[in-house]
Amino acid sequence: MKAQNSDLPVASTTDGTAGLRQDAGWLELPTDAARPTGAAVAPAFDAVRFSLDTAVAGSIHALAQARGCGVRAVLGAAWMLVLSRLGGQDRFTIAVRDGDAVAPAQVLRADLRGDPSRDDLLARFGAVPRAADAGGAPGTDDAVLPAGLGFDGARPSERDGELFLSFDAPDAPDGRIDAALHFSTALFARATAERWAGYVRTVLAALPTHGAQPLDTLPMIGAAEQALIDGFNATAAAATGVDATAAAALPAGDLIHAMVEAQAARTPEAVAVALGDASLRYAELDARADRLAARLRALGVGPDVPVALYVERSLAMVVGLLAVLKAGGAYVPLDPSHPRERTAAVLAGARPAVILTQASLGDVLPAEGDTAVVLLDADFAAFDPAAPAAADAAPATAVAAHHLAYVIFTSGSTGAPKGVAMHHGALANLLRWQAAHPRVAAAQRTLQFAALGFDVAFQEIFATLAVGGTLVLIDEAVRRDPQALAAVMRAQRVQRLYLPFIALQNIAEYMVAADEALPDLQDVLTAGEQLHASPAVRAFFARLPGCRLHNQYGPTESHVVTALELPADPSTWAALPSIGRPIDHCRIHVLDAKGRTAPLGVAGEIHIGGAGVARGYLHRPELTAERFVADPFSDDPAARLYRTGDIGRWRADGEIDCLGRNDTQVKVRGFRVELGEIEGALLTHPAVSEAAVLARHDGGGDARLVAYVAAQAGTTGASADEASLRAHLAALLPPYMVPAVFVALATLPRSPNGKIDRRALPAPLATRPDLGEPFEEGRSATERLVCAAFARVLGLDRAGRADNFFDLGGDSLRVLKVLAELQAASPRR
Repeated sequence: MKAQNSDLPVASTTDGTAGLRQDAGWLELPTDAARPTGAAVAPAFDAVRFSLDTAVAGSIHALAQARGCGVRAVLGAAWMLVLSRLGGQDRFTIAVRDGDAVAPAQVLRADLRGDPSRDDLLARFGAVPRAADAGGAPGTDDAVLPAGLGFDGARPSERDGELFLSFDAPDAPDGRIDAALHFSTALFARATAERWAGYVRTVLAALPTHGAQPLDTLPMIGAAEQALIDGFNATAAAATGVDATAAAALPAGDLIHAMVEAQAARTPEAVAVALGDASLRYAELDARADRLAARLRALGVGPDVPVALYVERSLAMVVGLLAVLKAGGAYVPLDPSHPRERTAAVLAGARPAVILTQASLGDVLPAEGDTAVVLLDADFAAFDPAAPAAADAAPATAVAAHHLAYVIFTSGSTGAPKGVAMHHGALANLLRWQAAHPRVAAAQRTLQFAALGFDVAFQEIFATLAVGGTLVLIDEAVRRDPQALAAVMRAQRVQRLYLPFIALQNIAEYMVAADEALPDLQDVLTAGEQLHASPAVRAFFARLPGCRLHNQYGPTESHVVTALELPADPSTWAALPSIGRPIDHCRIHVLDAKGRTAPLGVAGEIHIGGAGVARGYLHRPELTAERFVADPFSDDPAARLYRTGDIGRWRADGEIDCLGRNDTQVKVRGFRVELGEIEGALLTHPAVSEAAVLARHDGGGDARLVAYVAAQAGTTGASADEASLRAHLAALLPPYMVPAVFVALATLPRSPNGKIDRRALPAPLATRPDLGEPFEEGRSATERLVCAAFARVLGLDRAGRADNFFDLGGDSLRVLKVLAELQAASPRR
């Protein structure tokens, strides 16, 4: 699992170690602090000392005698196994020192490939104890290796790296074995070293009886640590301090629409949804949704039947969502801003029985044969409870918690989008947890910011309606204009806001530059990508002493499963906050490549279990079986774990760090993107022969898609220039999947096995792209100010007066940055 640790700090490469990195693998240990940059400083070491009890020491001596390998081979093999699991690697290099700390250490190349047994590993360790003995690599007097092993009083030197395990007189006649784990105090906490010393003791105690079994099955985590990790997942009971009264207000069932119905019965005259001057009260929303649900049932909608929503933001949109659930169906959101080809692909994957849309969108909706179409705007009056009832209304159908509530399509690595099938039970669990949360349980006025195809939109809408809050809708024009957005939030007294980090960052930058605040705002919940506690975000919250920031985590396949409420004082926030702890009835398992529980602080793939897991991918059984696997930690044979592909690690306090991805899936502006889908679309361009796409990050954590293309040789009638490529992708993909930057190369670099070498792809130049039009300088002072802002925000050397911001690589969120810069540069009015 070397890739799983690629997001952790890595030791610097020197000339003396470059060959070792390529030849035997550089050991990448997880650390408690980032490795310092700049000039090398001699490490300061502390040590955890321990002795093996007499019985364990005796069994190690007996094993060494039986295998004819010496005690040192047993001790060294145990250390190799521990280091392999800590680093997630099966090949690596360490320093070995014998007694004299002045003499150069030797290089040991450990090899645990092929699932060796104990006896295999002892044979390997005994056969090649040191590379220098066989005339291989020289001593490490010109290199600093991350870890070391010593015997007979050996102690680490400043060139023995970060972690050094020494054994004193292991061959002593009395059989006593004393050890010390020396660790760099700049990188490791003493508690970490004590835990790792415990791993050595556990492995040494188990080795003598492990025989010919593969070492993969040998335990390393002790009972106390396993119990601690199990305790982190003890989420069956509500957390201490929850609002039990609020939780009890929700109905006993696990149906989303039943929660809204119960709230409508409690507060029928309260405003449920508002858009400008228009609004719907709870009783009216519920009654209109009932009428529309009856219409849908008459058209064949029932449990697990998909219903597509191809709508713009409106009161009717919320009525449509609730009606689909009341009819027993599962709503499938479609975005009118996406290309027809993308919408057609989603419709083909969903196979909806009905499409809910608006008359104004009829011309752009892809034809779907005989699929019934209901116009929410033209027919809105018919859903008024005062209108005559339809004579052919079908009776209500039974809906259960396992039935689907929605199907949200996400980017697919094979090029076809995949539909995540989410059931009522998982979503009801989220709403119950939130309704019991001491901070976000209140019936707040919540802005509906997210696109309907982003799963957080469900949370915005139904976490508000289930507890009697008011959902504040905005149109797309307001959503993209920070000044107008701030005005709406103030006028509507918005108290709760859900935002992906990049949107939060850009709004924070604008509000700070404009010296404005949102006095009614009480809670901001962010999810969808790594939260960075940037200076702008800290400054934004410093102006709002009563407002709290919440970091939540969960892929579309589970929705929110962990949460963290950050402290009130922004100056105390970590630069990269954790994703918190599992919410009620959800479990997180951090597993290594062999499916074992990763030790505390050690990276592994995040697996999600418990109540939050989706049913799978709609009509994609093979893909479902690949990602939703049997849950070995559950007594329920039907239980499943979702393999997220996210890399994380448990902290000792029970919080989880999310460290990145282990595949080519990335998050851009809060949306999950499979890079392979964009590459596939690029390869459909007639002038492109090769394509690769990377997500590159700037210093603020902002991810930008960069496309690398090589042109077809001898192509005619088509050009691989940026304008052509951008237009081609815009017709096939959503805007957030169109790369910001295009880099043309003669050929793409290849690795020895013939694959594209992504590490060798060059960083894009900070030059204005060729837009096919001559460059024009700004003429007036205002034009020059705007051009300079364009260039700074996009990281370009220049921008012209006639340049289109989006063609330069901009997007709607970076528009907010430009406006913040212009606000800061303009005199206050």
